[in-house]
Amino acid sequence: AHTVFLMNDGTVKAVGYNEDGELGDGTTENKSTPFTVSISEVKQVAAGQNHTVFLMNDGTVKAVGYNYDGELGDGTTEDKIIPVTLNISGVAQIAAGGWHTVFLMNDGTVKAVGCNESGELGDGTTDDKTIPVLVNISGKEYIFNGVKQIAAGKNHTVFLMNDGTVRAERDNSYGQLGDGTTKDKQTPVPVNISGVKQVAAEYAHTVFLMNDGTVKAVGYNEYGQLGDGTTENKSTPFTVSIS
Repeated sequence: AHTVFLMNDGTVKAVGYNEDGELGDGTTENKSTPFTVSISEVKQVAAGQNHTVFLMNDGTVKAVGYNYDGELGDGTTEDKIIPVTLNISGVAQIAAGGWHTVFLMNDGTVKAVGCNESGELGDGTTDDKTIPVLVNISGKEYIFNGVKQIAAGKNHTVFLMNDGTVRAERDNSYGQLGDGTTKDKQTPVPVNISGVKQVAAEYAHTVFLMNDGTVKAVGYNEYGQLGDGTTENKSTPFTVSIS
């Protein structure tokens, strides 16, 4: 219930719900008009359920807001109302889920932190983490050779690979992983799709922008958010009729 704006000059504005300090203004008062956050030299912003993450120009990361599950990645579980600097560097991209945060590193590996109840951190456990950990498989470091983009839903994470394929992991209750099932996946699995240019993940659905400019979607559809004219969930990506 909050929105964050990255300005052309690298400053940030924010508005909306602020009871956990996610707007980063040093208070817990909701705001109905965008205000400038005391932060600069920002490259990317990501808004989670009740926390906000900032990727800085130098590859470091700052975060603010709700931290009960360690999603701020500062080694604590204490909420923050002023952005704090994480013990991580060399970050190329960030994504904020419901209560977890994902980091795409410059070397193509992926790290994650926060709520791990559904295994959304991909480290092979269901233990919450307060310090970013490498995405793992069966207790071994899993190096994604060439991840191009990351996206995080409430309890699932999506990885766009350099070759245009996609992998996804964890909560799959509504088919949001796009592997044709509704079975949760503890480790990243290939999505039934290729030729993808960009991915986006929301509460429990995933959207894919294809190289040809078309759009595909999968997952939770109770409110028609997949755009197929129905309210039926989908476990396999389909092409949205859009013009």
